[in-house]
Amino acid sequence: MNGLALDLISEVKEWIEDLLKEEESEFVNGEILAYMEVLTIIHDYLREDERAAYGLDFDVDQYYFDRMAKRKKYLDKDN
Repeated sequence: MNGLALDLISEVKEWIEDLLKEEESEFVNGEILAYMEVLTIIHDYLREDERAAYGLDFDVDQYYFDRMAKRKKYLDKDN
């Protein structure tokens, strides 16, 4: 297992989580999509049996698009 890759994946996930807490905007959504793409590229590069060790044993797009949709519902509810 590659420590650099683990650190990178962890950081990217943390950045996405921080962005999901920010007010929704095209810029913020674009940043989230860019980080999702980074995770997807790494996910697709790894063999299926390696993904769990790197914390990427899930459908990146589905997971984060669901999180974005829930955030939108939550923010809309507050307005």
